[in-house]
Amino acid sequence: MTKKIKISTVLYTSYKTSDEKYNLKIRISFNGYQKNISTKFYFTKDEFKEIKGKSNTRIFSKDKKDIIKAEIFEEIQKYQRIIEGLKIITPEALNKELNKEEEKYQLELIYLLNKEDKQRRANGKISSANQYKETAISIKKIMGIKEIAMVDVTPAFLQEYEKNGLDHGYSPTTISIYMRSIKYIWNYCINNDLLNRQLYPFGRKPKYTIIKSRQRKSALDTIDMIIFKSVKLEGAQQFYLDLFLFSYYTFGMNLIDILKLEHNDIYNGFIDTTRTKTDNTLKIPLTKEAEEFIEKYKDKESKFLFGKLDGNETHQQLKDRSKYYSKKINKVLKAICDDKKIAKKVTFYTARHTSANNLLVQKIDVATISQLLGHKDIKTTQNYLSGLPDYDIKERVLKIAM
Repeated sequence: MTKKIKISTVLYTSYKTSDEKYNLKIRISFNGYQKNISTKFYFTKDEFKEIKGKSNTRIFSKDKKDIIKAEIFEEIQKYQRIIEGLKIITPEALNKELNKEEEKYQLELIYLLNKEDKQRRANGKISSANQYKETAISIKKIMGIKEIAMVDVTPAFLQEYEKNGLDHGYSPTTISIYMRSIKYIWNYCINNDLLNRQLYPFGRKPKYTIIKSRQRKSALDTIDMIIFKSVKLEGAQQFYLDLFLFSYYTFGMNLIDILKLEHNDIYNGFIDTTRTKTDNTLKIPLTKEAEEFIEKYKDKESKFLFGKLDGNETHQQLKDRSKYYSKKINKVLKAICDDKKIAKKVTFYTARHTSANNLLVQKIDVATISQLLGHKDIKTTQNYLSGLPDYDIKERVLKIAM
């Protein structure tokens, strides 16, 4: 069966390097299928002719030419072994294995970050896609480079990237997010046998440890929350405030999930839906306050509970709609803080932090909190809760008889 497959070498003349050389590619042909795979070799046209034995030039010494030929032969043998290792040879199976091998020559960090961005964007994961896109942009801006091979992403490089990022005004939180994107790319390369695990730059010293955020998640205490509940506004302003309160009463539902709620998601005393960010099922007990909000604002003419979507939105349009309402809500919240002299930065997301903190105060177990927040695993919830204020700790300690 392997006799049907032809392996040859070609000089890829569609792209020329600055020193007038072209990449040598391995060409694999099989039943009308053809694949050109990059190699580490670059030659001028005359050099390639000499290597192929098609000219009498003496650009290379005999020893040098023999070494190059042996290395090219080893490349060809490598692909021969890949082909022989396939149980069934089809164009699809062959292409899958060859793509995996070819990717080893594309192990450049910014390329891989942009690739991940495109893949996630195509799957509608806009937020996480933006994270990889912004990481790539930041590397070029902070480090003043256009590309960097993965093998050069060392602990020293990461330390320098962190330092320069802080000097450029990036917060520790932002730097840690970008570092996690880089770590994901490294893990991808190792898990797919594209890089040696010994080169992995993350870990304890002397490797690089991702910087921790100095920021604490902002949760409102009971008195502040009473103030927000008691505020009365007019028209759309009240609706924006009520969206904030509805998130609080639904244990931190994300805004995009609230907008996507349908009438049949309310069933038997629960909100039964799916969290957009993680695709996790959300089953949230319907509180009296949340039920009152639904009765006040439900749109009977729309399939969506609050009638703010038409159902034809793309992933990006959904994201934009969520951002639109988020800005409106945050503007109202800021005005309330200014008027009521609340010295905290309160945003829509504060409702989620406050609700999570209240669950913690009430000693609800972490597994239940994890389910209500829609997290994929308990470890995520533990990390999330670790950043919340310690109101309950203070309250319990002050009650101890000393």
